Amino acid sequence: MSFARLPTTVHLCIYPSISSNEFGITPLPHTTMAGSHPTSRTVTAEEALKIVRHQYGSPLEFVSLSRLDSYAFRSVKTYEVHCISRSSSPPSEVSYILEAYYPGGAWITSPDATKSILSEISQRSDVPVPSVLVSDATKTLVDFDYLLLPHPSPAALPTRTLATHEERAFGQQLRKIHAIDNDWFGVPGEPSNVVSWEEAFTLLLEALLEKTEADELWETVKVEQIRGALSRAIGFFLFDDVEAPSLVWLTGDELSAMEVEENGESKLTFLGFSHAVWGDPRMEHVFMDVVKDIQEGYDENLFLLPRQRIKWVWYSLFYALLTVAESEDIRRVERARLKVKECVDRLEVVEYY
Repeated sequence: MSFARLPTTVHLCIYPSISSNEFGITPLPHTTMAGSHPTSRTVTAEEALKIVRHQYGSPLEFVSLSRLDSYAFRSVKTYEVHCISRSSSPPSEVSYILEAYYPGGAWITSPDATKSILSEISQRSDVPVPSVLVSDATKTLVDFDYLLLPHPSPAALPTRTLATHEERAFGQQLRKIHAIDNDWFGVPGEPSNVVSWEEAFTLLLEALLEKTEADELWETVKVEQIRGALSRAIGFFLFDDVEAPSLVWLTGDELSAMEVEENGESKLTFLGFSHAVWGDPRMEHVFMDVVKDIQEGYDENLFLLPRQRIKWVWYSLFYALLTVAESEDIRRVERARLKVKECVDRLEVVEYY
């Protein structure tokens, strides 16, 4: 398995291999490839420098701005910002992670919502996550909302292979994230009165269907097919086994982590919680592919029973719809459309028990 983040060239692309899995549906790769949406809004070097200078409080010399394509969505974009401070001798490097938030995406999120999730993880677990320096929705400096974080590992290698013990450690950390619970289901932010995962999942799915209604996906799949299959799943109480809302990373995987040194020990720190949800741990994107060592570290097979395997198909469908709605990569969206069709075909003939 690869451990990767993009280096300081925005157009560099990583093409992960796609392995087949025991459920018969090919998982979508997480990393974004070339061919992005032509109207994509991006952060400029001038905007990034204005933000970090405002935070740092002393003159900075701009070095580079790199988009981390492992976290590429239309609603949220993540960047590395590297600068040099010459206020000391010798000059020192100052590096940040910048998350830019844009309205109108398929996922309702905000810098404050992500900040609250990072705070929950930090306070209720020992999973390494960066602290938040600034959460700004005022649009006084720039015309977008943003979250500024200290870069956890500015000197990290662009790519590295996770060893077996690191994959297991990744699974252990993911289990700790899922152990963080909540009083209601849904997208982080304002408290909700939704106390049923069935209701929350239905609302999330319907929102994605609405956001993708103009997509060419519906030339091969009818939205009525999905709604009909969902009614059947609800009739068999498929989603009623989730008793407590768990913190689900959703879009995160091993590519959404960086290696850091802490007290002489190498650890993984986690980024990219803008699409987190309070829901069912089985919804994690990382579980869409079968990675033995991550599952061993997680210490639980979440898809052992037939009903759980049907859930896997539903959550694969959800992630594919999210990709169609949120990804800026044309080829990845095309693959997601095929995956939606594949999942819908499965769900129309599946037998519930």
